[in-house]
Amino acid sequence: MRLVTALIGGLLVVAGAGFLVLFNSALAVYVLDGSALVGLTAIVGGACVMAFALRRRAFAALVAVACALIVVNWVFVLRVLPSFEAYKPAPQLAEVLKKRAGPDDLIVTYNVALPSLVYYLRRHTEVFYDHGPVLDLLQSGRPLFLMVTRDDYARAIEPATPARLCRISSQPTFDVKLKNILSRQRMPEILLLTNRCTEK
Repeated sequence: MRLVTALIGGLLVVAGAGFLVLFNSALAVYVLDGSALVGLTAIVGGACVMAFALRRRAFAALVAVACALIVVNWVFVLRVLPSFEAYKPAPQLAEVLKKRAGPDDLIVTYNVALPSLVYYLRRHTEVFYDHGPVLDLLQSGRPLFLMVTRDDYARAIEPATPARLCRISSQPTFDVKLKNILSRQRMPEILLLTNRCTEK
């Protein structure tokens, strides 16, 4: 029991330190509210667990584990999760579209998961994961607003269409992939483009 609780304490310390480095250091790309408190709580709680385990106080060590995990969980729910809202692009993009898009304009997304956009706009959106139909729509000349990541636009859309597109907005989005977080890659950016380049 002493070995197991000491190991749990050590894992808490390592996890807390990792959380601090990834989300609350000078090199962090994804800055989340409450990340410092989560990391410090895990480190302090893990250290207490290890101290109790080394003193053969198994019950106190288990209580410390439970308390540390409860505090970390509540801080994560109350502080960290709400800060993800800043990285959700749909509300901001919807506000721009409400002001710029007419009732007959097409709303198109390419290779972007924005399921809540329909909710915010209260209208149909065209969703494509193949660039062919998007290029066909652009060549048709129908008025449209296109949402696409900067990388996908540069790779699949811009080189293949003669249509003139204007950027009217852009939003960063949180790409929750461990490899991206560890490599500190910049946040993916969703571009809002239109072939209606004049203000309404």
